[in-house]
Amino acid sequence: MGDERLKIVLDHTRAMFIYHADQRIKSLNFYFVAIPVFASALGYALITGNLTCAMRGFFGLTLGIAGAVLSYCCWLLDKRNEQLIEPNKALLICLETDISPIHGIRPQSPTDQADCENPNYPRYARYGKVVPVIFGVYIVLSLLAAAISLLILCINGGLLSVISSIPGCGLPSPFSHASYGHS
Repeated sequence: MGDERLKIVLDHTRAMFIYHADQRIKSLNFYFVAIPVFASALGYALITGNLTCAMRGFFGLTLGIAGAVLSYCCWLLDKRNEQLIEPNKALLICLETDISPIHGIRPQSPTDQADCENPNYPRYARYGKVVPVIFGVYIVLSLLAAAISLLILCINGGLLSVISSIPGCGLPSPFSHASYGHS
């Protein structure tokens, strides 16, 4: 492969690697903004005095499930971005290794060298190991909050209690006088 053609392929591969890595970081940044929003809303729903206990349970259940679904979707998106990064990384390592002897550099890719074991940098502290744990912890915490909210909801009259507390949506009880025509 000619030097000019090799340079074009290398530039394209680097650009794709950087693009997909940037996508991965941006989606994680979005997730780190969304986590406090859901946690704050969940905390507010569970401790506010402005809502009935049943309403708190309903909102807590909804936010807990939504937080777990958001975490799962962001985890899937992160896995997809990782799948897009890996082929570019492999090609980049191959191309850099091919170029290095031409330019008098020892035949090891800078990308590969950055990925090698470093005794000062533990293997478990890498992006691919830490981020799935963060997603997993938040999924578990969200489902736990949803379970607690469901318990609050069940103890305080269930979903019908929530619906009847909404102005204009009150459902008559089968045991109320109104349902039997009595006043």
